[in-house]
Amino acid sequence: LLPGSWRCYSRYSSKAAPRKISLQLAGSGMRVLIIGAKGEIAKAVAPLLTEQGVEVVTASRSSGDVFVDATNPHSVEEMFRKIPSIEGVICAFGASVPIKNVDEITVEDLEKGAQQKLFSQISIATTALRHMDKGSIILTGGIVGQKVLIEGGSILSFVNGALAAFVRAWDTKKNVRINLVSPTLLTSSEKEYGTYFPGIEPVTANRAAKGYVQALLGPYKGENIEIHG
Repeated sequence: LLPGSWRCYSRYSSKAAPRKISLQLAGSGMRVLIIGAKGEIAKAVAPLLTEQGVEVVTASRSSGDVFVDATNPHSVEEMFRKIPSIEGVICAFGASVPIKNVDEITVEDLEKGAQQKLFSQISIATTALRHMDKGSIILTGGIVGQKVLIEGGSILSFVNGALAAFVRAWDTKKNVRINLVSPTLLTSSEKEYGTYFPGIEPVTANRAAKGYVQALLGPYKGENIEIHG
């Protein structure tokens, strides 16, 4: 896999026309932090990065090399202080966002959804920037609200849209890129959430992981890389 080239699309799909660029172990010597060590995507991304010469450091609440509560800014700051010379950060942790119709949504639902997936990732990105001189930051969005609408998906649509806007507006003077990866439904989640995505072909975690590698090591900046079946 990835012996010396990579196929890059703004929207990752088997139907897209590929554009080849040479990477030639572009990650060689990089130290990359993956937040969400227990997650399927994180577990799939790590070996792909290792094959590209990347030193992978993992973090989560319950496993990995470093402890972090991604929703706690103080915990996030402490995590970065413990890991010097980071050149890449991937947010791949799970987030609980309420799925409710608009007439059922409460302020508490909005706060929970924003805190779990939106504010936590923005906090990580801005904290990472203070600890990085160069490199790449990858956040996780989703296709809901952008290419797919689901019943009860108002809060999720709001969060995903806000993440995409934040990435587009990234304006640091440092040589630190940021991109958003927006996977479709994973095959492992099809049984639980498949009814919300009628007609949508899910993707495996391994397929989704390739989009994260693309975003991290490719030439992208301020992009929303969608991963479709």
